[in-house]
Amino acid sequence: MIDTPGFDDTNRSDIDTLKTLSSYLSASIANGIRISGIIFLHRISDNRLGNTGFRNLRMFKKLSGTSTWPNTVIGTTMWQTNEYEDGERRERELMGNVNYFGDMLSRGAKLFRIAEHGTGVDEQRHSVLRIVSYLVQRMSDLPAVELEIQRELVLEGKTLDATAAGREALGDLYHLQQQLARQLEDAQREMQEAITHHDTEHAQQLRALEEDCERQIQDSKREQEKLNLSLMEMHEEEMERVQMKLDDLEHEHQALLARKRRELQDMEDSQVLMREQFAIDAARWEKQCLDAATLQKKRRAHDELDRECKQSVAKSRHEAAQQETQIRSIRKARGAMRHNVANGMSSGVANGVTTALTTALGAAGRISCASFLISTQT
Repeated sequence: MIDTPGFDDTNRSDIDTLKTLSSYLSASIANGIRISGIIFLHRISDNRLGNTGFRNLRMFKKLSGTSTWPNTVIGTTMWQTNEYEDGERRERELMGNVNYFGDMLSRGAKLFRIAEHGTGVDEQRHSVLRIVSYLVQRMSDLPAVELEIQRELVLEGKTLDATAAGREALGDLYHLQQQLARQLEDAQREMQEAITHHDTEHAQQLRALEEDCERQIQDSKREQEKLNLSLMEMHEEEMERVQMKLDDLEHEHQALLARKRRELQDMEDSQVLMREQFAIDAARWEKQCLDAATLQKKRRAHDELDRECKQSVAKSRHEAAQQETQIRSIRKARGAMRHNVANGMSSGVANGVTTALTTALGAAGRISCASFLISTQT
């Protein structure tokens, strides 16, 4: 099961999301991994399919291609018991419109409601198992498929901007640039009028708006340039990104290990000083001719404190050993990544990259957030 990022991430652009998806999916097919089923999730609580949701759906259709829709499940989530009729109405609208779910359903996709009668754990589990069972059954009836983006990048050798998903992203950028250009033109015209009427404050506000529009236009052009990438260039960028994550993670664990070792050394030094002090105290107590019961009580207190110190030292040693194990895993992942990239380049495709990326990202502890899920079968 692959949990993919969506095109509504506030921390990264749609182009970066498309590059990440394209890199992984193309490497997967080069490694012989085929898609067995796709789950597209949509909140039924949304009154209408807004710009973000519609962009997600359009990009999903371009990425997957019509041939994969018989292997696709559309799962509607966020059903509210007090708004059940509204949810059913929105569901009918989505099903009957070819711009939304209508075309997918007419070509073999299946619609499922997820936890429609409640949000309890049992209800959610039952809904999810129903979807998975359906896809497993479909696996026996339908062959595994290739996504449109996989076929275009790997089999046809297209650059990302020449794929259907890339052209869709370029279209969004083009519309954004047109909108910004109109805003820029309006701001410049109004600024000239404000200058003519000596309205300095308004002219300064319009100048700030003009600069913001120009900055956004330049940003969109840079995003556009990101799409002009070949398959291997995308993999090289992805490997560099993962390498940076691994480096940062190793530095983090190295710092933790150094701190644990300092703590361990401090504990061991304290333990030695404590034992030396006890020996001095014990000699003094004997000279003071303390009774046997008092002496035994002091020895028990010392033994208890010594036992706690030993446990703390053992715990610190264990934690330090865990950090060392993490560092070895990261270094092993880095070596595996380099090895698999070399194998991929020697065969002319990104063969072997998937294993390296999976191992590296697993070591880095990074799991992407979901827009739609893809179950795979080797």
